[in-house]
Formats: sequence, C-alpha cells, structure tokens
Amino acid sequence: MLYLAHTKNAFPLVEAANVAALLSQGVSAEKIRSQVLDDDLFHLRSRVSRLGMLRSVLNCLDGLSDAYLDFLARGDLELRKLTLLFLILRHNRLLRDFVHEFLLDKRLRMDPVLHRHEINAFFGAKREQTPTLSAWSDSTFQKAVSNSILALVKSGVLYPLEQKDKYEIRAFPVPTPLRQQLLNDGFSEYLKLLLN
Repeated sequence: MLYLAHTKNAFPLVEAANVAALLSQGVSAEKIRSQVLDDDLFHLRSRVSRLGMLRSVLNCLDGLSDAYLDFLARGDLELRKLTLLFLILRHNRLLRDFVHEFLLDKRLRMDPVLHRHEINAFFGAKREQTPTLSAWSDSTFQKAVSNSILALVKSGVLYPLEQKDKYEIRAFPVPTPLRQQLLNDGFSEYLKLLLN
C-alpha cells in the first residue's frame, strides 16, 4: 500500500456516522451528495469544505459491508470510534506503521506514556527511510503526522496528559460486534492495531 498524505479530516466521526446512516437506509450517493452540498448536512461553511469532507468520508466507507455501516450509524460511542479508527487504519499507511511499529512495542514493554520527542523521532526516522515521505514538503509531512496523532486521540487510544507533549496509551477491549466482524472478514490483524 502506498503512503498517501492524509492532511485533512483526521477523524470525521459525526460525518461518517451521518453518511453511514443514510447509506444503510438505501439513500443513493447522489442524494447524499446533494444533502451535504445543498442542505449542509455536515454544517461546514464552504461548499469546498463540504465536498472535501464528503470525499474523505466516502473514501473511508467505500466497499464496506452493511455491518460496519450499522456500527457507525447505530453503535454506541466506543463502537463508532473504534470502527472509524479501523477504517482510517485501512487507508492511512503512515498511521498504521506508527501503531504497528511503535505503539504496540511500547505497550508490550508496559510503557504507557508517549512523549512528543518519541513521536518526532519515530516519524523523522520513517521519513528518512522512505523516499515517498521524503518527497513530501515539510508542511505536508507535519500535517499528516499531526492528523495521525489526532485520529488516535479522538478515537481514545491516546489520551493527552496534563504535562505538555505527553500522552497516555490506552488499550481497551474492542467491542464484541466489531471484534467478531473483523474476524469474520479476515481483518484479525487490525485487532492488534486497535490495541485490543
């Protein structure tokens, strides 16, 4: 999978839940587009922002079974957050690498505190090792890193501590319906990435 610069819409939980609810009701993509652009379903000021958010959400939801749409549309908050994190991990290789290569290792070492300098060191080394990431501008790379961390914070996997530039790594069980669906669909490797 290629590295893509995910620089916008780090964790569109409300928007994804709204679109998932419409899709699960059988509403067409064109009708959803109209509701987003003309009726301001996402409550964003500009049409450009609405369209960008819609593209991000539809990209995340593309090719999903009805079960995942249902989790997003009707699940409790934890189920919705972890479902969206799974969907983001499927498309965001940089985030997936960070969780797989770094957070899981910290968890195994029972080191629950993540420091900003560790984040910077991981992403800096990753950028040096990867030609695609090296080709990104500094601002694009920093925004992609920032959005990766923000997705983990909004999903509840990272919790900002009172001390500046520190996060607590929080692992909690993946809700049974999502866990079972991931296993049924052959996505068991994502259970680890969700810090289950």
